[in-house]
Amino acid sequence: MAPYEALAFSNRSFSRLKVGDLKGAMKDVEKSLKLYSGNSYAYRNRTHIYLEMGKRDKACEDLFEAEKQGFSKIYGPEVQKLIIFNCQNYEAR
Repeated sequence: MAPYEALAFSNRSFSRLKVGDLKGAMKDVEKSLKLYSGNSYAYRNRTHIYLEMGKRDKACEDLFEAEKQGFSKIYGPEVQKLIIFNCQNYEAR
């Protein structure tokens, strides 16, 4: 059941992001990842939240995690494009 609940929280986080509720979006995406840490889409969503917050390093960490979890194989090249655009000078910690 957790992966389905995780997907619901992940989807709601992106909806909240789109209406400018960064705090609510972060709360939902964190809940999603707590329920299912392999949710590559949640990492992608949290990337967008971090970018809105100006936290590029954290966004890059999540982009690489989304790739590690198989985002591109499932959803296409969006995360790869975000990595190229946002993480050129990123140094993994």
